[in-house]
Amino acid sequence: MELVQRIKSAEQEARELAEKARQEAAELSEQAKRDEAEVFRGAQQHRKEAIAQAVSQAEQSGQEQVDALLREGQQEIEALRQRARSRMEGCVSKVTVQLQV
Repeated sequence: MELVQRIKSAEQEARELAEKARQEAAELSEQAKRDEAEVFRGAQQHRKEAIAQAVSQAEQSGQEQVDALLREGQQEIEALRQRARSRMEGCVSKVTVQLQV
């Protein structure tokens, strides 16, 4: 009789341990899901910040390139004006000479 009681007690204890292990496993699983969601949110935030920084850098770089091209274009325009002036002076001189003849 005592042996039967001990077996029943051991079975009950085993069931309680199994239930406790299931509960702990469920809690650990939920905690892991929460941790994973938190890490995912952090990664998403980091991704958004990295994209924003890349866009900002690209805009700055693009503006610098535009400014450099504008300066270069202005220099070329000024060089063309100088060449045109020198040629124009020569042409005016020739026309003036022709008119005087």
